[in-house]
Amino acid sequence: MFPGYEIKPRNRLVHNLKKIKSSSSLKSDDLSCQWTEISLECCCSKLSDLQDEFYIFYEHPVHEFKNKLFKASSNEVIEFIKEAILPEEGMGLDMTIYSLDMKTIIAFNHDGDIFLVRDSSQYKRLGNWEEVVDKKNEDNLVSIENYDAKRIVASIQNWTELKQQQKQGEYQLSNEDVAWQVYDLFGVGRLTPKIVEYVLRLLMDIETFDYLALFQRLQEVYSSWCAGDYIDVPPNKNYPLKKMLALQERMADSEPALGLRQIDVYTGLNVTILLLELHRYGQDKAELRDKINFYPCGQPNNDGKLEDSTKLLRIIGYSSCIGVLGFLNTVGTFLAGVNLSAANLSGVNLSGANLKRANFKLANLIGADLSCVNLSDAGLKDSDLKDSDLRGAELKDTNLSGANLKGANLGCTNLSGANLSRANLDCTNLSGANFSRANLSRVNLVDVELIEVCLSGANLSRANLSGTNLNCVNLSRANLSSTNLSDANLKGTNLSGANLNGTILNRTNLSGANLRGANLNGTILRSTILSDEIWGDICWDEKTQWEGLRGLETAINIPDQLKEELGLAN
Repeated sequence: MFPGYEIKPRNRLVHNLKKIKSSSSLKSDDLSCQWTEISLECCCSKLSDLQDEFYIFYEHPVHEFKNKLFKASSNEVIEFIKEAILPEEGMGLDMTIYSLDMKTIIAFNHDGDIFLVRDSSQYKRLGNWEEVVDKKNEDNLVSIENYDAKRIVASIQNWTELKQQQKQGEYQLSNEDVAWQVYDLFGVGRLTPKIVEYVLRLLMDIETFDYLALFQRLQEVYSSWCAGDYIDVPPNKNYPLKKMLALQERMADSEPALGLRQIDVYTGLNVTILLLELHRYGQDKAELRDKINFYPCGQPNNDGKLEDSTKLLRIIGYSSCIGVLGFLNTVGTFLAGVNLSAANLSGVNLSGANLKRANFKLANLIGADLSCVNLSDAGLKDSDLKDSDLRGAELKDTNLSGANLKGANLGCTNLSGANLSRANLDCTNLSGANFSRANLSRVNLVDVELIEVCLSGANLSRANLSGTNLNCVNLSRANLSSTNLSDANLKGTNLSGANLNGTILNRTNLSGANLRGANLNGTILRSTILSDEIWGDICWDEKTQWEGLRGLETAINIPDQLKEELGLAN
């Protein structure tokens, strides 16, 4: 993360409380308090190698963002929260504090505020709460924790320096020299967010640093690494072999050194991480936006297609030599904003990754595991997500227009504000999903189960919902104009303030539905059931609009009061 834009909304990760409640590491009766959402704000401060250094950062719902950095023990942190933060904000001392591990504390104020305290060596950008409270399934990867960041920065500067008095842009170091230095630096383990942030912060202190030159040099290494140009060569030119022999000599009497493939994988993935960070930085700078663009699978041609659409799939498979989830656990937290348009990622496992603002336009994600992934503001237009697993994913404001979601699992997914116009939701599991303010215009939802789905404020104009079970669904303020709801089950459904102008409700059961403030002008009610013995009458008020109703004379069980108001003969 580059300093200067770490407080932007895209770095804020919001998680529902139910994810905490379901976590195996948080079993407490104190979780009965009424918190609606938890907010983690990424705080970028100067890092050090002190093992007992803690960071505390918090957000108040009214006051502007504040953060504090200090060195303290666990008990001192707790006392600081109680004695310094709470009185300063005028809040009560009634709070719940959890110690998730020896170095991590999380505290909740019962008014809804959150305080997160983490040891600097454990800090990482989080894709989901399971990354905080449960690391049992993470591969035993080697991390570059105590690396000399200044050595990395010095090497990076050398890679970008030009020859003196050279006007043609020739670098002091050849591509081969840079490639070997990259292996020597990064072939010993995975880069952690802590190291990456520190390195990039040091680069930001260099006023004349050439980010474009660094991007171009690393891009050259990445392309050659993907092609196997460093490992599929004779021993005298084999950089992974050279690094392995150096490590074996240095670690002869200690633990086993890394193997040839592990060194090659760590190097390539670390280069990928730096390119992803440079890509995000470049996209936030107007002068670099068109120059620094990283495409892990290559740039699409004029027809939107890739010459090698499976490149990332092969990289992910190759990375399994450092662990089953080697790629995910190494690069997964750095994927925000990645451009994977038109890529073939069928069957990929990116569960829990941070893919906020990622571009998957026209991508093949058939059968992909995207559960608990942060895809908010991502571009998934016309992508193929058939049979994919999106349970618990964050898809707020995501563009899914024209996407194929046939057979996908969207259970408990947050799709508020998402664009799903023309999307294929045939046989899709939508139970418990949040579609508030989502655009579902012209979507076919025939016979789709919408159990406990929130459609408040959603745009369903001209959608096909015939035969759909919308029993007790929240459709308040939804736009259902010209929507086909014939034969649908709307018993007990909340339609208050909804726009039902021109909606087809033939043979629909509206018993017990809330129509207060709804617009039913021009609605078709042929054989529509308006009351039954179980759910009772529909509910309406003086703001409900009934002008131009069609087929009302055929409606079943019209409440007597409604007949009187509409001037219908008994």
